Amino acid sequence: VSRARRKRIDQTVRWKREGKIESVQDHLYASAILLDSDRVEELEMAWELALEAGKQDERGFPLAAEAIDRVRMFNGEPQKYGTQFTFDLETGLWVLYPWNSSTTDAERTSMGVMTLPETLDRLNKLNSRIKSTIP
Repeated sequence: VSRARRKRIDQTVRWKREGKIESVQDHLYASAILLDSDRVEELEMAWELALEAGKQDERGFPLAAEAIDRVRMFNGEPQKYGTQFTFDLETGLWVLYPWNSSTTDAERTSMGVMTLPETLDRLNKLNSRIKSTIP
């Protein structure tokens, strides 16, 4: 995490602890900022804030799904919703971080994220752009 991002994350954590994150908009922004973190406890805070926002604004649910997936990824577990890609240095291509195959597309849709076929299509498009730039 860059120094500027770390500073923004630390400020958001302080505001959360001080009770300064109040509105739905505050919850959405704070969650999005915390998703940049490489610390599980801050990603869990992002998840909590996003779910709280989701009670009044459906834009909170995709943020919560991403937070859950990032926590699982950092814990070495398969992701639930399939929101996380990693770059494979050996192949020079993006790959979908391992996912839990028992999660249904209905569950993904309920969280406002792409279905697995849509995610795999996006992955193919990302990689086709890379392949088209390789001489």
